[in-house]
Amino acid sequence: MNKNTCSPATLSRAGARLLALLLALSLLSTPALARETDLFEAWPEPVDFSALTYGEPDPAPLHAAQEALEAAMAGGGETEEILALFGALTEAMDQFYTEYTVCSVAYYRDPTDEVTQDYLTWSEALTETSNSYTQSLQTVLQSPYGAALAEELGSDLESLLAYYTPDTQEQLALLSQERELINDYWVASGVDYTVTWGDRTWTQAELNGDDTLSADQAGEVQDLLNQAFNAAAAPILVEMTEVRNAYAVSKGYDNYAAYAYEMVYGRDYTLEEARQLYAQVKAWAAPLYNELATVSSWNSSFSSKRMESLYGLTQDAVLDLAEPYMEEISSEYADLYRYMRESHLVDIAPLDTKLEVGFTTDLPSYRSALIFNCPGGSYNDVSTLVHEFGHYAEFCLSDGPNVGATCYDVSEMDSQMLEMLYLRFADEMAGEGGDAYRSRGLYNMLASVITGCLFDEFQTTIYSEGDLTVEELNALAGRLAEEYGVPVIYGGDFSDTWVVVNHTFESPMYYMSYATSALSSLELFLDAQTDFTAAADAYLGMVKLGDCIGYKEAVAQAGLTDFFQEGTVELLCRSIRDYLYQDLCDLPAFPDLENHWAGDSANFCAACGLLEGDGSGSFLPDAPVTRAQMVTALWRMMDSPEAEGEAAAFADVPADAWYADAVAWAAQTGVVEGVDGVRFDPDGLVTREQIAVALYRLLAASSGYDDALDGFADGAQVSGWAAEETGWAAACGLLTGKPGGLLAPQDTITRGELSALVLRLFVQ
Repeated sequence: MNKNTCSPATLSRAGARLLALLLALSLLSTPALARETDLFEAWPEPVDFSALTYGEPDPAPLHAAQEALEAAMAGGGETEEILALFGALTEAMDQFYTEYTVCSVAYYRDPTDEVTQDYLTWSEALTETSNSYTQSLQTVLQSPYGAALAEELGSDLESLLAYYTPDTQEQLALLSQERELINDYWVASGVDYTVTWGDRTWTQAELNGDDTLSADQAGEVQDLLNQAFNAAAAPILVEMTEVRNAYAVSKGYDNYAAYAYEMVYGRDYTLEEARQLYAQVKAWAAPLYNELATVSSWNSSFSSKRMESLYGLTQDAVLDLAEPYMEEISSEYADLYRYMRESHLVDIAPLDTKLEVGFTTDLPSYRSALIFNCPGGSYNDVSTLVHEFGHYAEFCLSDGPNVGATCYDVSEMDSQMLEMLYLRFADEMAGEGGDAYRSRGLYNMLASVITGCLFDEFQTTIYSEGDLTVEELNALAGRLAEEYGVPVIYGGDFSDTWVVVNHTFESPMYYMSYATSALSSLELFLDAQTDFTAAADAYLGMVKLGDCIGYKEAVAQAGLTDFFQEGTVELLCRSIRDYLYQDLCDLPAFPDLENHWAGDSANFCAACGLLEGDGSGSFLPDAPVTRAQMVTALWRMMDSPEAEGEAAAFADVPADAWYADAVAWAAQTGVVEGVDGVRFDPDGLVTREQIAVALYRLLAASSGYDDALDGFADGAQVSGWAAEETGWAAACGLLTGKPGGLLAPQDTITRGELSALVLRLFVQ
């Protein structure tokens, strides 16, 4: 979770801000910076988080402030007096919430039984005091002073009255049940499950430390462990769904998904619009995500080994690595970064007892915040810090109106856009791993789009349908993962592993904010390739707006795209694909691929090193494929293995031929055989049915697809020796038809057709 979701505390920040209770302070002087900015009027107060403590929840100061406010209103006090007293009430609420934050950080650092009980006690007390605060707010808004307060808060009276409705005792009881169930989930996530496989029992720790099992055997044990966690956690969500839906109905909504979209996440788009975005993402972003993943795994420039300098870093090392480039974003960001470090407002050091979460949370008494993360020891620790600092800056610097529901789509843009801007400094931070870092940045942002929509569709379906069993939950997760092209995720079958994502239990429907913000962040990244200064200014302007405006309103003000419009995701994905091949992979601009139907797939194969150009700058997509080219491509697809045993000797394959190793491997494995006892015929042309046979053998595919040929007008023309294999290729969508419903099995396959087939094999 990346921002705290307690909306009354969000209001308390605004109240303190708007009532001038906080001062803008100058920090240490700095040398000349690359980008001097003067955008933000607000600034956090001095604080040393390491010196802050928490005790028992004490709502007395808040209640005293309430009594003073009520007495003044009853006595017909002047408007200025009422606003000042409401400011004092807000200050008391700020202090209460700040102490809660200190307790919550202690809980996430080390959830011992005692700290867990403290956290639950504080959480319940916060709900009660927030409701009490909301009641006072509503009382003022409904009084003759309401219009003046609404004006001070930067909103209109009608919308504030609609939003701030205190919870009833029944609703408070449901929220208490919800908190207990969330804690039950965290308890379940901390269990070291034991399963039986083979002749022994296994725990996750034992499996992680074992080096005797094969990959398949380890996978079987992991699946059992995943199933054990799922069996413990999934029933908790079933109960949560019932509790949350009951709460939403009591608030006047059909279900919790509809309630959360409007009241928790402040979205200005509907569930129906979200469903339309799901479809766009499945059609365009999901294939691109898998395409980038494949290119990254094949292209050595993107190897994670190139980023070894970013692994195993201490907290200070991570902070030192990111710090120099803040000033290229903004001089104010550089100052804020130093303030954060000096005030001990960042906790990203490794600690065995930490819960595996990352977030930025509010310290409203100081108009400040704290970054928390449980590091994994990889390059992700750097990008996570940058991501969270985007949230941190918005907490501390935004001077936009912050009343009503926080729009987390906008909040996540504040963080993910900073991540994308930081890719400009990849070479400086990662050295020779710069391209690898950039490719991972794009990959992770696309992953946010995919998983954001996947989880949102999963969660909105759960709450919209209601009463799903554990078996139905798991089946739904598996079906959606297949539709999004990521059936294996989080170390196993997604129908089991969905339980590892705590957002589903703690803050359902949050993940959609990752998807929308990631799409906008990718757009900003592309803009930054041509004008970094303008992109950075657009980003800073977004932060200044605050996060209590809707997604559509925010992107309109920033001059960015509304991705709920049809066709927008497709255009973005095409531009990202161009950047991938032209800028990251540094492929030549093959002139014969311009406007060619096979352009994307040809670039994919070239980037992976499976098919190359002719050496003079052309790809030759319409040229026929030779047998030597075919076996070389298949050999490279298998990571260029050496032939085992005695290689077949072909009279027409010189030992030093560029395709000799591939031919030896193909003949030895039986994937492609010679044309007679002594010749391979390397220059012979390959037909469409022949490539189907070779792929069938390569992948050890299963039979039973002969009837797939019936769907083609010339299906009967497939050679008898190739019918089973060609039927399989057609049924799997690898070999597609030609105009007129023809399969054309004896036609020579072109290099463009082969590249398209390879792309389908890897990506679709």
